[in-house]
Amino acid sequence: METTEKPLVLIVEDSRTNSLLATMVLNRSGYRTEVVRSGKELRARLKGCRPDLIVMDIQLPDVDGFTLTRAVKAAPDTAGIPIIALTSRAREEDASSAGYAGCDDYLIKPLNLATFPETVAAVLERAARSEFV
Repeated sequence: METTEKPLVLIVEDSRTNSLLATMVLNRSGYRTEVVRSGKELRARLKGCRPDLIVMDIQLPDVDGFTLTRAVKAAPDTAGIPIIALTSRAREEDASSAGYAGCDDYLIKPLNLATFPETVAAVLERAARSEFV
C-alpha cells in the first residue's frame, strides 16, 4: 500500500499568534507545518529540509521578507520552492515588491481563514505544473 506524505509548509513568522493561526488552519486542511521565527532560523532549517512551500512574513526581526525571498530564490537548491508573501501592509507597491522578489503569491494579514488554504493549494498546483513544463 502506497502512502503519500502531506505537503510541508514552512511558516516564517515572528508573531506567535499569527504562526499558531496559520499552523492550525493549514493542519486542518491536510498540510504538515513547521514554524521558524527569523531569517537566520529559515537559513538553518533549509539546510536540512526542503518544504513544499514557504509562507513568508515580510516584516521579520532580522531581515525583511523580500530580501530573504530573493536569497531563497537565488540558491540553486531552494530556487524552486514556491513562496507566499504575508504582510499586514496593504499597499499596492508591496504587492509589486513581492512579485519582483520572486514571491508566487501575496496575502494580507489578518489572514482570510476560508481562502488561505485555497491559496496554498493553488500555488502548490501551479508549482507542480511548472515542474513538468
